[in-house]
Amino acid sequence: MTTPQPSTLLRSLHIRPATRADLPDIARLHADAFNTFEIYDWFMPRRHAYPEQFYRYCLMRDRLLFDSPDNRFLIAEAPRHEVERAVRAKKGVIGNSDAVTGTEAVHATADRRRAKLEGKADHMTTPKADEMVPLAFSCLEAMGDSALSRRWKADYSWDSWFDRIASQVERGYVRYFLNRVADYAAFDMLRSQFRASFTGIPGEVLLHIQFLITGPEYQGLGVGKALLREALDMGRREGLCVGLESSNAGKEFYKRNGFKITHEHVIEEWDAGKNRPTTRTPVMVWEPEDRRGQWLEEDGMSGWRIKGASKEGSSEAVAPLESEAGLGET
Repeated sequence: MTTPQPSTLLRSLHIRPATRADLPDIARLHADAFNTFEIYDWFMPRRHAYPEQFYRYCLMRDRLLFDSPDNRFLIAEAPRHEVERAVRAKKGVIGNSDAVTGTEAVHATADRRRAKLEGKADHMTTPKADEMVPLAFSCLEAMGDSALSRRWKADYSWDSWFDRIASQVERGYVRYFLNRVADYAAFDMLRSQFRASFTGIPGEVLLHIQFLITGPEYQGLGVGKALLREALDMGRREGLCVGLESSNAGKEFYKRNGFKITHEHVIEEWDAGKNRPTTRTPVMVWEPEDRRGQWLEEDGMSGWRIKGASKEGSSEAVAPLESEAGLGET
C-alpha cells in the first residue's frame, strides 16, 4: 500500500513566533514527547509516575527559556480538521481503524488538562473543525556575540525582564516545594557537560536548537522538517552554523538534513543504586552550503569534528560532579 502524502496538511501549516499564551500548549508537546527521551531517564526518573508534575516542570522550564533574551520560540499549527485527516491517513497505512477517534481523544484530553490548569470550564474547550491545533515547536538560542544575538537582546523589554524574575521565582518554588519527578543533582551534572557541547567553535557563536519537538501523534507528517527548515534558513541568512544535541531516535532525521555528528556525550552510571543505563547523546552541527568547511573538518575516527576541538577521541564521558543543587539555568 502506498503511503499517503500529507501535502494538504503541510499546505495549511502555519509557523509563527510563539507568544506567552502558547506556553501551555508548548509544555504539553514537551511533556508528551519527552516521556520517551532517554536523557530524561537520568534527571526526570519519576516523570511517568507523576505526569502532571512533569507537565508543570516543562511549563516552568519553557517559561524560563521564553523569558531569556537569547531565545526565540516558533510554533507550528494547522486547522484541526486537516490534522485529524492527516493522522487518520497515517494510521490507516498500518491498519488502525480508530485513527480519528484516537486523535480526537488526544486533543480532548489535552484540552481538558489545559483548561484545568488555567481554571477554565470544560465547555470552553469544545473543539472546532477550523481551530488551529499546535503540532510542534522549536526553541532557538543565539549563542555567543553575533549580530543575531545583539538584535534579540535589543528587543528585550522591561516587561520581559520582570517576567524572567517571576519565572525564576517559580523555578525555585517548583524545585524546592513541588518536586517529585526530578533528580536535580543529575540535572546539574548533565547541564554542566552540555554547555560545553560546542567548544572549538570560535566564541561559541552559533544558532543552537535547544528543542525541536513534534507531538508523538503528529510525527511522520513533515511538520518537524518544516520547523527545522526555518532554523536552517535563519542560519543561512545570519551566516551561522546550527548545532544541537540529538536524541538517538532523532539523529538519523538530522543526518538526512545535513547535520554531522561531531562527538557524543557518554553518560555513564555514577550512582549504582539508581540503575540508570549508559546513554549516548550525539552532538550535531550543520553548516550553510556556502560556508562548508568553516566550522567542521573530517576526522578519521568519528567522521567529523569541530575545528579547534580536542582530538582526544570522538566521545566524551560525563564525570560525576559534586552539586549543591542550586538554581542553575534550566
